[in-house]
Amino acid sequence: MDHRFDVPVGHLRKAAGTTGIVAGPAGLGHVGDAVFQLHEHVVAVVDTDPIPGAQVLIDPDSHRCVTVPPDSYIGATVIEQDHPLQTDVTASPIAPKRPHTWHRPSGDVEDPYAWMLDVADPELISYLGAENDFADAWFAPHADTIDAIVGEIRSRVRETDESTPVFNGGWRYVGSTEEGQSYGRHHRGRSRDAARDVLLLDENVEADRLGATDYFDLGAFDASHDHTMFAWSTDLDGSERYRLRIRRFDADGAEFVDLPDVIDEVANAGTAWSVDATLLFYVRADDQARPFRVWRHTRGADASSDVLIYEELDERFFVEIGETRSDRWIVIHSGSKTSAEVRLIPAASPTAAPVVVQPRAEGVEYSIDDWGDRLLMVTNSGGADDFRILSAELGEAANDELDESTWTEFAAHEPGRRIIGVEPFVSFMVIFE
Repeated sequence: MDHRFDVPVGHLRKAAGTTGIVAGPAGLGHVGDAVFQLHEHVVAVVDTDPIPGAQVLIDPDSHRCVTVPPDSYIGATVIEQDHPLQTDVTASPIAPKRPHTWHRPSGDVEDPYAWMLDVADPELISYLGAENDFADAWFAPHADTIDAIVGEIRSRVRETDESTPVFNGGWRYVGSTEEGQSYGRHHRGRSRDAARDVLLLDENVEADRLGATDYFDLGAFDASHDHTMFAWSTDLDGSERYRLRIRRFDADGAEFVDLPDVIDEVANAGTAWSVDATLLFYVRADDQARPFRVWRHTRGADASSDVLIYEELDERFFVEIGETRSDRWIVIHSGSKTSAEVRLIPAASPTAAPVVVQPRAEGVEYSIDDWGDRLLMVTNSGGADDFRILSAELGEAANDELDESTWTEFAAHEPGRRIIGVEPFVSFMVIFE
């Protein structure tokens, strides 16, 4: 070791550490160069037999600190370059804190940023403005680089595009995008060639009509069983609190009207229809944006009369809702990182109480679909780390005492061959691995 010294470079708020730079044997494309950067104390180890051509590169941006002085290095070639984009950006804003305690069944939790839930708070608006100003000042010197990167990305993206038509309920559904437009369009038709004949929803038109200026997101877009109505939801500010509406089409499926039904504070966690389209199921989130309650809405009624169907009190679990592939069952899926629990409601009897398929167990995950006269379960139960597929007769699944012994193994677990899902069709089933 020839010399030891401190190299104060980098970001002011980066804690100093110790980095050892050791010259190694030269390889293809590598001559043992070292680059010193960040605000660190650096220990340099210089080989007594320097590698020919080795260089020490100095980070040219001092970040308002002192750049490494060239004479600090012993027996090394030092190259210094002027930074082409020097800016004098002040320190980024610091978010204010306010004392707040969340009282939860699992214990109190301190959250000094809970006050930010009030998006109308003047201090929050001021803070976000300061953050935007800081970001604008930081990015301003890089405008040419940003434009070049965005242009290169766009040159590789097909902006005018169309999805593959999907057959459902006598219609071919397709999505499309148009160059120069920010959002997608949704169509359907009676044949593959006519799949764009009927425009169901143009997100660009809806964004303008609803007054979205900086943000628009379409959450649900779910057809009723007879395909005359669609549940669709929108988020206009990025809060992930959606407004749910119902759009009804005429007998020809061409003209539509949005019904008076409006449901606010809906989570983007799925929707489900009853067979006769009189009832619509949806999910709401708690204050921490965790989907946890399933509600049932009667079409034509005020949302204040909606009925709570299920509430998930365990904060580890997130709730979502949907339907099996045949639309015969409404599925309430409650899942954590390591466990799951599914409840079923017959779509033809939507006021029936949800039935638990398998009670939750620590470390056991599963999902449910139906295939003809049976249910299918993809699960890691029984030590199936890469998952297996079980099946059960639908008649057996309609009672409250369905347990592991009721199911038979359809596809056994094979270590190293992970099953991630199934798609049942009328005469065959697709297994995703």
